[in-house]
Amino acid sequence: MQAVEWNTGILLKKALEGAASQGAETEFIHLYDLNYKGCTSCFACKMKDGKSYGKCAVRDELTPILRKIEESDGIILSSPVYFGTASAETLIVTDTYQFDDYSKYVAELFDADEKAKRRKEVFPTDCQKAFEMGARIAQQSNI
Repeated sequence: MQAVEWNTGILLKKALEGAASQGAETEFIHLYDLNYKGCTSCFACKMKDGKSYGKCAVRDELTPILRKIEESDGIILSSPVYFGTASAETLIVTDTYQFDDYSKYVAELFDADEKAKRRKEVFPTDCQKAFEMGARIAQQSNI
């Protein structure tokens, strides 16, 4: 079990105390206590006029948490950083908001056209940089 009383947990609790000092209702939810799995990329939650539109079709212990997020005025998401990114448990929550064909889904949190344009224009450069990084790592490893 991930320690709640280490840096990330302590910092999050302080942030919640700060929000509460201004009259906000807060709740500390420890994701490691929940049994849930990652997004299956079914996109049922985003399908226009779909049966599960707006709700994750996967039912597990994350379901009531996602409902709380939808009903909240704000969220402070906190994660320890492992290998330069958030924990897998945190990424599972945030990954539920990704899909590839924006014409089929409702995307109100970002500009779908701008995101598609950026992928078309910037992603090839990112791929080249990833290739070059791999080559450098292999070269430095004396392979």
